[in-house]
Amino acid sequence: HNAHLLLWSLNGLARVANVRQSSTMKFDVSFFSDDRKRSCMDSLMKSSEECNRLFRSVPTSLTAAVLVPFCFNQRGEPAVLLTLRSQNLARHAGLISFPGGISDKDDVSATETALRETEEELGIPPANVDVWGPIHPLPSLGSEISVTPVVAFVKSSAPESLIEELVVNE
Repeated sequence: HNAHLLLWSLNGLARVANVRQSSTMKFDVSFFSDDRKRSCMDSLMKSSEECNRLFRSVPTSLTAAVLVPFCFNQRGEPAVLLTLRSQNLARHAGLISFPGGISDKDDVSATETALRETEEELGIPPANVDVWGPIHPLPSLGSEISVTPVVAFVKSSAPESLIEELVVNE
């Protein structure tokens, strides 16, 4: 089956692409160097800490996590991998989202939840993900769910090449 993924290029362009195998990729690995990774995480932690302070009084009863997966698109440009949810789902139908979901009782951390959900939803195994770390949790709008974003880099040649057969939720 083909599924739709949205690759948001860091130059501001978005496109929906069919998932398929990719054989040629250009990589600028310095874009995701350790120095830039640290700078990115420092900036995200400061921003999320401020948001966390603003929303601290919002009641939450469930925890969830999402993966914020940086990657390279098929043109070798830095991008963020997003999913386009089916119109037939009971919750969040038709929305663009990060892979993720509600924490299972066996998940020991937000990172474990995000990696498990990403593998379930997209077929990307944890071994192909370089986790940079979680940032401060935020409330999900319109619900009592506290969502922890986990920033990461998908290490494969392209997210599309990791997904040979994706079962689309109808």
